[in-house]
Amino acid sequence: MKSFVFASIFFGIAFGQNIMIAAPLQGTRVSPGSNIVVDIQRPNSLSSSEEVAVVIAIQSCATSPCIPPTKSLGMILYNGHFNPQEPQLSSPNAGFQQPGQNFTIQIPPSLRNGSALITITHLALIGAGPIPWLEYQNVSLVVV
Repeated sequence: MKSFVFASIFFGIAFGQNIMIAAPLQGTRVSPGSNIVVDIQRPNSLSSSEEVAVVIAIQSCATSPCIPPTKSLGMILYNGHFNPQEPQLSSPNAGFQQPGQNFTIQIPPSLRNGSALITITHLALIGAGPIPWLEYQNVSLVVV
């Protein structure tokens, strides 16, 4: 019974650390060489957590299925610290946004037309221990 309670608490804490990709939206059309904004949001949590890093990567899926991010991330577009901030109160959507951070990235000029996948790899430390928390979130794009 104790292990069930511990597991329930752990998973509740862990899922509270999940990030969301607010932009770009699924199916966004992008051009090779263009800049886009990747908006990563992380809801507030009651548990203690320390952000470590995010990696933003892209892979072409134009000629073959995308490789799962646990096997290969593709081309790394950003690798560094993640510091989500509360939205500015002056923003018209501030009441609907979670703490987050925007990253401007360039779509590689060599990326083929067709399907592509952006993967966000997120690493945080959670709890008093702390325990490492690693997750992957994806968004599909269309390169035109």
